[in-house]
Amino acid sequence: MGRNPYMNSNVSSTLPRDRVEQNRYVQLRRLGAGIIDMIAVSYIQIWVNNIFGYIPDAKNAHEVVYGGGWGYIASAVPVVDTIWLLTCVVVYFFVQEALFSTTLGKTIVGVCVVDIHGRPISVRAALIRNVVRLVDAWPNWYIVGIIAARMSPNYQRLGDRVARTYVIAVADRPTIHVSFTFVWLRLGLISMLFAVMVGSAWGFIYTRQPVLVIQDWRTINNMYGSNPITPTPACGQVDRPFNDYVLSAPIEQYWLKDPHWGNGTVTYPIVYRLAGQEKTCDGTITLKWQGPFSERWEVVNVKVP
Repeated sequence: MGRNPYMNSNVSSTLPRDRVEQNRYVQLRRLGAGIIDMIAVSYIQIWVNNIFGYIPDAKNAHEVVYGGGWGYIASAVPVVDTIWLLTCVVVYFFVQEALFSTTLGKTIVGVCVVDIHGRPISVRAALIRNVVRLVDAWPNWYIVGIIAARMSPNYQRLGDRVARTYVIAVADRPTIHVSFTFVWLRLGLISMLFAVMVGSAWGFIYTRQPVLVIQDWRTINNMYGSNPITPTPACGQVDRPFNDYVLSAPIEQYWLKDPHWGNGTVTYPIVYRLAGQEKTCDGTITLKWQGPFSERWEVVNVKVP
């Protein structure tokens, strides 16, 4: 697992000290790479939130953390559990560094990750340095990692120290002849992983996401419960404030029955009970597919007794 399948790696000693030491120029480029990668991984997390996330209780704002480096407090925003957002961070860096010893940001600014011999890092080292990245990123903006790097003569954050890796300029990397077959194998592997990820996400969007969107609809509906229609009908009354289909009364419980699929639409029979009511009601909620690049279904009709 940790072996580097490179040909003619004629480096018999450790990387010369003058190549390992991080000058100010490399440090600045590493900072630039971190900003680029943070933006990239944040977009991935936003995409994951939009597809797999749901809106928590709207009465309580929740923290949305992106990229391991920034976040904000919001409500009525779909989110997944924090562990999955952190997994996105680890996977983003691990896959690229395990396959290419670099990332999108590092490639753009001209730096790469090497081991003590100046060779591309192993899969094991890539995994270690990026799991420890979660510690380096704490509490935000990589404060721990920056402090650790400033205290290191080779500007290594904690993940680098544990994995025994270094970030250096590409120009300082010893020449290593790599098998073209292996390069294409790695490119093919990452392309396959990307295709599986996108295909699975689109499949989830079309078949499973409507249930999450209905949960979001219930949460948004309850946001309007502070100004209910008076007197409130036992089963509510459909209203459209700000173009949202709501019942203008909080929904305390609901159950969905088997859906009826149409051409780009799906209708769920719904059994629900409004807050403060004992009666259960039967209605329907219809959603419309917004296309493969919209990432969300949309509630287009609600019918109640």
